[in-house]
Amino acid sequence: MALLHTLIQKWRKRGAANTVAPSPLTAGLERRIRASFEDAAHDEEHFPSTIDPRIEHVRLLVREFSTLPAPLIADIGCGKGRFARVLAGELPGSRLVCSDVSLNMLAHAGAPLAPCAASMTALPSATPASMPPAATGSLEHAVDIPAAVAHICRIVRPGGASSSSTRTRRTGAS
Repeated sequence: MALLHTLIQKWRKRGAANTVAPSPLTAGLERRIRASFEDAAHDEEHFPSTIDPRIEHVRLLVREFSTLPAPLIADIGCGKGRFARVLAGELPGSRLVCSDVSLNMLAHAGAPLAPCAASMTALPSATPASMPPAATGSLEHAVDIPAAVAHICRIVRPGGASSSSTRTRRTGAS
């Protein structure tokens, strides 16, 4: 966690002169974002419901979470649950909670996934620091990335880990 905090601080310092502070997430902005993803849930081309489990960043997630005994994993910004479905299939005994702001996206996340409607900056958790989260291809959609990362870190159990990947401007890859 200390390393992640240090990286966020460096990111903030490096980008402070070149970036504008994020707009606050007002109720109106949150409604517009939610509506956008509700509509996007019908777009299979740009928001697919499946992913090839052989892709390297998918294999990396499986390797990272396979070291945990019967893990409870939170897929933050899960979209249609495509990464969580692969994890559920590859990690017997695991339990996956899929969180997304869009109910239409979550409708694709069927059993054995447990859907949870929530924003990345308002994640529920029965007990703080309780599960390892994965944010795969979702952080770029956050209005306030440092706030989203802070909320994700809040649900990591002591000594636990989290995983995140996102697209880059240069390559478009995760």
